[in-house]
Amino acid sequence: GGLTMNQAKNWLVPLTISGLIFVAVRPAFAQIIEGQANLAQYLTANNVEVGSEAGNNGFRQVYYVWNGQKNFITSGQYTSANPATKGEYIVWMSQINGSWQIFLYNIPSGETVQLTNTGNNVNPKIDKGMVVWEGGVNLPAGEASWQIFFFDGTKVVQLTSGDLSLNPDIEGDYISYGRRDITGTWRSVVYSISKNQIQEVTTGISYKKPKVKG
Repeated sequence: GGLTMNQAKNWLVPLTISGLIFVAVRPAFAQIIEGQANLAQYLTANNVEVGSEAGNNGFRQVYYVWNGQKNFITSGQYTSANPATKGEYIVWMSQINGSWQIFLYNIPSGETVQLTNTGNNVNPKIDKGMVVWEGGVNLPAGEASWQIFFFDGTKVVQLTSGDLSLNPDIEGDYISYGRRDITGTWRSVVYSISKNQIQEVTTGISYKKPKVKG
């Protein structure tokens, strides 16, 4: 009861056609998947280029560059600017209802999280998915005093209070920033995340904008 030659041919024809369709469609899909895998792999040790420019709606939008293509990650009816990136994360500030807010984006997953929603929040920096920025804190007299805020991957913490604190940076276990004391002297401060300890390093106007290195 085996197949005759003609029956076998009739079986083979549909299989061959469906096989051809599969082969024709597959490379494009495979390239997309492979491109995403390559990007995720690339980001384990490298950073993409990021920037912001006017989008179709006239507002500045944030993008990253991969394989020579600009990939826009914002599209709101408001300005998004000042992107910074490290590995698979991009952080930036968007001006919503007249106030700047901080956003965090994961490149491989395409997921965006809004880290702040009150006051003005500017100048974000990022490392290992942790973010630091300057937040305006209202003083009793109605003035805004800039303080350093920190997102540790799960929650937002106000790191400083009192003296004006600016220009945060983060690398590994350390956050650095400039602090101006009551005499107007700028101090370079380094905070250890793991030890939850602050150490003043140096003083003088050149320490308004310290950088963490090593």
